Parts: sequence; C-alpha cells; structure tokens
Amino acid sequence: MLSLRRYEEKDGETILSWIQDEDTYYKWSAGILGTYPITLNHFKKINDMEAFMVIEEKEIGFFTIRSPEKNVYRIGFVILDPKARGKGLGVGLIKCAIQYIKTHYPVERITLGVFLNNERALRCYQKVGFKEISREEVNINNLIWQGIDMELSK
Repeated sequence: MLSLRRYEEKDGETILSWIQDEDTYYKWSAGILGTYPITLNHFKKINDMEAFMVIEEKEIGFFTIRSPEKNVYRIGFVILDPKARGKGLGVGLIKCAIQYIKTHYPVERITLGVFLNNERALRCYQKVGFKEISREEVNINNLIWQGIDMELSK
C-alpha cells in the first residue's frame, strides 16, 4: 500500500540519488531546475510547488502538483527509485497523485507532460487513463525531443 507525505528539504538527497545519469535527469526535469549535474541548491524551485514523497515502507517516489489555471492541476517531476521500477509502482504513484488532487481540490482536468523517448513513463500514464492532447518539439541539451502533453478528464 502506497502512502504520501509532504516533501521535506532533506528528501532532496534521496531524489538526487535516483538521478543516476544525464538522460534520467532531463527526462525527469526537462532541465527546468538547471543544467546537469544538479545539486541540492537546485531543489529550491520545487519549494514553490506542492511536493510529495511516495512511500512503500520507505521512500520510493516523488512528484509535484501545481495549478496553472483554475481547476486544472498538473502533475510533474515524477520519479521512482530505480530499485522500485518495473513493479507497477509508477501506476500506483500516479493513482496516489490523482486521488490526492481529487480529494483536495475542485478539479476539471489533470495534466502532465512526458517525453516520447521515456517509453516506460508514457506507458504508465496511458495505463492510468491519460490521453495525448498535444506534442511539441523541445530543445533538451541541444537535442530535439518530442514532448507530449497528456490529460485525464473528469
């Protein structure tokens, strides 16, 4: 059974340990926190969002929630501990995020973004019911990646 707790500054070290290479970092953050490699100082930008650790006996994941417009909530910065991947826990993490949003806010739409080259995450979001609503080319470290915006409607 997964549970949530609020992100605390000390959790940054745990999350940094999950980002094992440059590719993982950019798939996770799109470079929003700065260039790779990042430090704990880069996590200060997360303090402006609702952020959560996902727990199954110990911390196994992280995500943020923000509201870019009224009654629309965006899940972001989703990451799992590499040791927790491939076990269906990503689906559980996203379901926890959705349940939290629906329980605490008047919500019309829930959105998130993923890169096309992040196949595991894309399949995870599709399993939960997210549908592609748009694509855009994004310059990531001088490479063009396909960004996919996804939505889960009421």
